[in-house]
Amino acid sequence: MTTDTSHSIMKERRLERIVVPFAVDSTQQEALLMLKKLKITEDDAKPEQLCTRREYAGWFLRTNSQLERSRKHQINSCAALSGSTVTAFDDVTAQDPDFESIQSLAEAGIIRSKLSGKSSRTSLSDLDGEGCMNFCPDRFVSRQDLISWKVNVEYEVRPGITEEVSMKNIGFLDVREISSDVLVELFLHILFEEKSILKRVFGQSKRFQLRKPCTKAQAAVALASGRSMEFIHAEISRLEAENSSRETEIEEIKSELLERCEIK
Repeated sequence: MTTDTSHSIMKERRLERIVVPFAVDSTQQEALLMLKKLKITEDDAKPEQLCTRREYAGWFLRTNSQLERSRKHQINSCAALSGSTVTAFDDVTAQDPDFESIQSLAEAGIIRSKLSGKSSRTSLSDLDGEGCMNFCPDRFVSRQDLISWKVNVEYEVRPGITEEVSMKNIGFLDVREISSDVLVELFLHILFEEKSILKRVFGQSKRFQLRKPCTKAQAAVALASGRSMEFIHAEISRLEAENSSRETEIEEIKSELLERCEIK
């Protein structure tokens, strides 16, 4: 009896987990606030909450379509969906409320899907035993997603990049856990360190932890980094200038009406 009890206690100890609340820094709070001002994220989005893949897909597409100035990097949702005959994922049907954003990203080749063909660098974890492919929209978006999607829309894979990666020290202790295709994306991202979201989102770290889920605040920093950074600040400045001009106009009208004694 004592042996059984001891075994149960040891088993419980092995399964014990700790829960650490997500901390949100000023950079993350500012990024989420800016996206709320631009109506890219919902007003009630809480920075410490984990972000789902469907939420991030919608925010990603809205950020790109509203802010991207270059046609080369622009995702045209209407053009992407025009003539579509096959759903990109088995678990995202045309009736899904976020079908447009998820399908558009797949049609544009930003995310891997059934549409990517045999040459796609599809993760085995995305495929079930029958070869079906799921997007898993209600799973939390991972660190790998934040980097991969951003790299696929901002950078081009040039010839010989794989050989360069094999000779380059990426700098992560868990590099053996990272697949070769993700290593290429990480390498491209690190090449443009001045626009890198790695440190802005995750801070200084020697472990990438590609499957670790991300908060809405971290997702906001990722979306507000890279090419988007300049465009977001420009758009915020434009909106603030418009509001200031509108307030000045209202004050002038009020003053004019007061002079005429039409209002008190």
